[in-house]
Amino acid sequence: MHFLLLYNYFWKFQGKFKILRSFIFPSTRGLVVHGVQGFDYKKARENLEIPEDFAVMAMITIGKRGPKENLPPNLQEKENPNDRKPWK
Repeated sequence: MHFLLLYNYFWKFQGKFKILRSFIFPSTRGLVVHGVQGFDYKKARENLEIPEDFAVMAMITIGKRGPKENLPPNLQEKENPNDRKPWK
């Protein structure tokens, strides 16, 4: 019984670390990762056939950076290099 209480208390905390790792690992491999907000949790569960005993906590997109020229003109203006150090 104590294990179940402890498990229920920490599962969201542990999940946040797994989400963070999902951002860092692809970035070290040259991929771009973005968090998505405003999605429909219920539809995500239904469309991805996620069982009820699992929690939908976040959605992320992972892909390769495309050419700036593929963006609409208003977004091209916002696409500038930053001064962050690259992941190694």
